[in-house]
Amino acid sequence: FLGYKKGKDGYPEIVEEEANTIRKIYQLFLNGAGYQEIAKRLTDEGVLTPSRRTVWGASVVKSILTNEKYKGCATLGKTFVENYLTKKVKKNCGERKQWYIDDSHDAIIPPETFDKVQEIIRERSKSRKSSKKSNKKT
Repeated sequence: FLGYKKGKDGYPEIVEEEANTIRKIYQLFLNGAGYQEIAKRLTDEGVLTPSRRTVWGASVVKSILTNEKYKGCATLGKTFVENYLTKKVKKNCGERKQWYIDDSHDAIIPPETFDKVQEIIRERSKSRKSSKKSNKKT
């Protein structure tokens, strides 16, 4: 994923140029930019996406902003193979056990910054939901 490569010891190692992109995304968000605005800016600047494409999508920006790996933590068991014959992978919504590991690798984003971004995301989501409800009443 963007910002890291597999180190010699098998643990994630920071790729500084990509890490700067991650830091920029977090800073833009903290400064009030939305997912789409950040995606457009990165696309305009010619920054490559995690999949090495030139066009950023809002969903990619959101996934970076909500990925705990950037604060040096890891959640194991986010997905699981539902059927070993078909190899169908399913998102784990409580069907299987998950593990959260603090300080599993070097962080690109300080935990306080990551937590502040999560708080803003929750607040924006609440305000969007309440405005949708008030729009439905009119």
